[in-house]
Amino acid sequence: MKNYLNQTEETFVYHREFCIKKASDLTRFVEVYHELHVRFQQQQQQVQHNNNNNNKRIRFGLKCPGVLYRSHDMNIYKTYFPTTKFIVGIRHPVMWFESFYNYQVGRNVSLPASTSSLIGKCENHQKVCTDRARFHMWAARLRKTPLVEKKEVDLLFGTRYEGNYNNTSSLHPPQQQRRFLSSSKHKKQQDGFPNQLLLYEVRQLHQNDTTPRELSETLRNYLNIQQDLPPILSYANVKPRAINICDDVHANVRRLLVDHGIDAATWIKEYLMENPTVEIASPESFVRLLDSWSADPCATAS
Repeated sequence: MKNYLNQTEETFVYHREFCIKKASDLTRFVEVYHELHVRFQQQQQQVQHNNNNNNKRIRFGLKCPGVLYRSHDMNIYKTYFPTTKFIVGIRHPVMWFESFYNYQVGRNVSLPASTSSLIGKCENHQKVCTDRARFHMWAARLRKTPLVEKKEVDLLFGTRYEGNYNNTSSLHPPQQQRRFLSSSKHKKQQDGFPNQLLLYEVRQLHQNDTTPRELSETLRNYLNIQQDLPPILSYANVKPRAINICDDVHANVRRLLVDHGIDAATWIKEYLMENPTVEIASPESFVRLLDSWSADPCATAS
């Protein structure tokens, strides 16, 4: 997505991940992006002058996958960047887990060979665990849903299945649920997260129908870009694999991740998509792909 948006003259996304976690990061952002802003705006103004067009503006973007996992990051965006628009790509939790595990190992991060030990919440500062695949739990912190119905609460906290797996029975005890909901409801009423959100399923980039074109048009309208965006081309990441998630040794992890996927897909469709500040790229395709989260992709693969 970063590379794709950088193909237009109206958007620029910094080539590295740029996360704003603390005050010093905010200072660094101003230093880096002010220089970029001045340089690109000057170039753009010259082009516009030559073309007698003075209406184009450059949208500057950041890539930071961990924003929703850290409350401080979200507070910074709410305070300093309330009109910044979020673009979030999600994928089947099973395939996300495999990809993220292999990515971390490729960065020489030491991870246990047995993925069963990664069931539950992340321990000892490691980032790979099944709890991190509960996308809906993190997205709920945006406070864009009611957070009052028992059904929604059960979906967020895995009430349906959590006690069926080792290391998960005490992840979210009742008192923690009450604190989360009380805090979320209070903050939602007082100062809900103002930023708009565009949501897409990663496989939409690879569909052989009209979906990529619809996604492109959605991005263009969402970011108020004047020129047509180029076609979205399917791609393949060829990287070493430390694990194949479809091996039998990972069956228990896959079963839990599918349960996470079922609840996440249900919550997104029945609650998050109802919020008018949430944009969905090619809704029919998006919902169809979400529905596939109820199945183990290893069992359905040809």
